[in-house]
Amino acid sequence: PKPSEINTHQEKKKLACAQVRLRIIGQTQIISAENIDTQIGDHLIVNTKSGQTMAKVLNTIRTEKPPQSKAIRKAIPQDILDLEQQKEKEDQLLFQARTSAKKINIPIKMISIHLHQKENQATLYFTCEEKISYNNLLNQLKQDLNMRFTLQQIGSRDAARHISAIGVCGQK
Repeated sequence: PKPSEINTHQEKKKLACAQVRLRIIGQTQIISAENIDTQIGDHLIVNTKSGQTMAKVLNTIRTEKPPQSKAIRKAIPQDILDLEQQKEKEDQLLFQARTSAKKINIPIKMISIHLHQKENQATLYFTCEEKISYNNLLNQLKQDLNMRFTLQQIGSRDAARHISAIGVCGQK
């Protein structure tokens, strides 16, 4: 075989993938995008450990190693509207969660909340200077908001990424 035929054959073995920025924490990840025509700037619906979420395509690549996450489909306009509504709900929940924490004098700084597909479940991202027991907070949140929460402590750099989507390089 000619060298160009070998390269073509090797290229066919590689999987179509995309480097995306997930909505949660703004972290980047390589995902499988087989059978989906992706371009930089597209929004995709992606399966992750915590359920489906939206991600923005940063780059398209081909790789031999299959990624852990997979794109389900391209986002449609209704998905983007749903995301805006979800962000509004998350903002309301964050305000209510801060109020609940003040009731019991827990000195934590709540950064953001991410609603899961099941709307009775959420992850609360926070920072805290001290080491304290969070059981009282979980009980208070469950009582006040009638939801199941997962608490995720993050560092100050991750908190900055949550708030303004600043990456590790210091750029948006």
